[in-house]
Amino acid sequence: MAVGDRFVAHDAEDLHSLGNGKVVYVSAYSGTRDFRTEDTLERLDTKYVQAILQLDDAVESPLGSLVMCERLGDQKKQ
Repeated sequence: MAVGDRFVAHDAEDLHSLGNGKVVYVSAYSGTRDFRTEDTLERLDTKYVQAILQLDDAVESPLGSLVMCERLGDQKKQ
């Protein structure tokens, strides 16, 4: 993930699209995960990096809602 990467955001509960946007900030540090998923192949030693994503258009979604973001296009994977 890098500043400028494009993404599409979805509501994590019902997967409807919230719109497209871009990454505007990526933390310089990675941290340990303090959350779990339902993925049976989940690795507990995976680190994560926090990022700030900016949507292109205004979206009606309550603050604190969980979202799922997916990178778009042939962006270089890191």
